[in-house]
Amino acid sequence: MAADREDQLSDAVKEARNQALLEVLKENSNRRNQSLVGTVQEVLLEGPDKTGLHFTGRTRGNRVVIVDADPRLVGEMVQIKMTRATISTLYGELVLSGVEER
Repeated sequence: MAADREDQLSDAVKEARNQALLEVLKENSNRRNQSLVGTVQEVLLEGPDKTGLHFTGRTRGNRVVIVDADPRLVGEMVQIKMTRATISTLYGELVLSGVEER
């Protein structure tokens, strides 16, 4: 078994490799999110964000999106134009064309 081998890596080497891997993952996530800025994505609006000031939703690719929207749209698929991005979150604006009052 690997855990029983005598040629184990030190904790410092394991941690350095883990940090290098995390940096690659962070860069990839940031690049992917940045590539969506300027595009319109279909988003399932889930509810208020942590601050209670905006709403959160998820793209079809399961990316988190923060947007200002009307509470009546919670549970609906809406079109959002992505305006900026961080490593973990997209921010956007509701695309109003085709949205009708209920």
